[in-house]
Amino acid sequence: MGQIAKLYLVYLIFFQLLVNNHAFSKTIVISPTEDQTVIIENNQASPINPGDTVYLTSGRYKQLLIRNINGSKESPIVITNKGGVVKISDGPNYGVSMRNSSYIIFEGSPSLEKPIQIFNITNGNGISVEDRSSDITIRNIEINNVSKSGIMAKSDPTCNLNSPDRNNFKLENLIITNCLIFNTGDEGIYVGSAFYSGQRLNCNGQPITKLPHIIENVEISYNTIHSTGKDALQVSSTPVNCKVHNNRIYNDSVNEILNQMTGILIGGGCKCEIYNNLLADGKGSGIEILGKPGSLIFNNIIHNAGITFLPNLPPNNFPKHGIYVNNVLNEPDFHIHIFNNTIINTKTNGITLDSKLNTPSAIKNNIIINPGAFPLTRNRSFIFSNFDQKSVTLLSNLLTLSENDLFDNLSEFMFYPAINSPQINSGTNIDFFSFDFDFYNKLRPKNGKIDIGAVEFQEDVIISRENLHIKIFPNPTSDFTSIEIEQSEENPIEIEIINSLGQSIRGPFYFKDSFVNYTINIQDLRGGIYIILVKSQHGKTSKVLIKK
Repeated sequence: MGQIAKLYLVYLIFFQLLVNNHAFSKTIVISPTEDQTVIIENNQASPINPGDTVYLTSGRYKQLLIRNINGSKESPIVITNKGGVVKISDGPNYGVSMRNSSYIIFEGSPSLEKPIQIFNITNGNGISVEDRSSDITIRNIEINNVSKSGIMAKSDPTCNLNSPDRNNFKLENLIITNCLIFNTGDEGIYVGSAFYSGQRLNCNGQPITKLPHIIENVEISYNTIHSTGKDALQVSSTPVNCKVHNNRIYNDSVNEILNQMTGILIGGGCKCEIYNNLLADGKGSGIEILGKPGSLIFNNIIHNAGITFLPNLPPNNFPKHGIYVNNVLNEPDFHIHIFNNTIINTKTNGITLDSKLNTPSAIKNNIIINPGAFPLTRNRSFIFSNFDQKSVTLLSNLLTLSENDLFDNLSEFMFYPAINSPQINSGTNIDFFSFDFDFYNKLRPKNGKIDIGAVEFQEDVIISRENLHIKIFPNPTSDFTSIEIEQSEENPIEIEIINSLGQSIRGPFYFKDSFVNYTINIQDLRGGIYIILVKSQHGKTSKVLIKK
């Protein structure tokens, strides 16, 4: 065969591969219906193949059942909204159920604020990932007013021969990101079985213990969760590659069900990195670690954990802590790392170690302010344990009863160190883990020496209130807000709006005048807390803006 013919044959084969992989991907359009369950499944009449996109036409749906469809790692199946907002409501059993499916991306369009809304589910979860489903991404979904969990991802053991047990099934590659979840009867997000050491079943009158499947590669990030009946976020049975980060959690555990009251719960069989989360005003503890050795907890801000739970009782009655650690399954060589967290106002202790820890455990660079049990146990209430903890390295933790002189704009949830704060450059380097960012994803350390706490001082001079006066109105607001700035001199001013993750979403806008009145349209922003950052040649200051 000649050289030209060979090249032509290679080209033809390559072209055929491209056609097979891409040309036959198609779109399927689903119409809304309010009176019956919409079923998306693979069948001979209407096959759904890897790389296909399923569009949910805007409108109202009752329930959505996704079953027996399988994409691939290279070509997942995308299910998303089209033409506007999709509302899934009033389903009797669930909002969306994914069964025996894999490599699915279920996402709302990023061009809309609330593209897919799931609400008013009377007897079930908002979204369920079950029946051997794996490799699932859930992104940009709003879930509220559901009787059970907002999102649940696990396949429970059964008495059947094909039961999804540990020896024959593993859920992998679960991503839950950028979702808004609130007003749930149970957990906000529930991932993995809580019965890692075995689940008891009654099969034809015979008691049987089965081991639930494990999960590998879980990432839960950039979600806002509030007003949950039980734990806001729970992950169990995930021993490999678990990350929970950059979530904002408020007002968890409102139903006050004992042993199910935590902002973030890392359950049995789970080793996880928990970082850059904000947990505020929950009735439960901030973070609980009950899993495997080696979890990392860093750069978290925990504010007012448990202080509204039975406040008239002594703080050690029904205790709630900033961070709680317990080796409940008696894992060998149990150790943990807790560093650079900011813990303020807890019902009981700042950090409680309810088990003996082993080397190389470390608790470093944490700020702990005003633990509620201080009148009873004095200094032990900052980091409390009834066990010998000689194997734990305790270094550079700032323990105090008052936040005075520590933060600038504490009431505005900025948690930036004040310019002369004792936390600046006072930390100890972390030698067991490499990280170069703080709570706001800013550079850490800034000048070669790490700060104590979750937020690294960025060496910007805070503007004196005498030189700059800022007024924001209306605030809270749902559509427009005006920013009024008056300064003593006619200097350049920069205005920027950032979200609670430290990301710029408006601006910067530039002015040069002694008086500025600027109106901003925020109708498209998701409800929550935003920061208006004002910079001048003298430095910077900030104000909170609340979008209803």
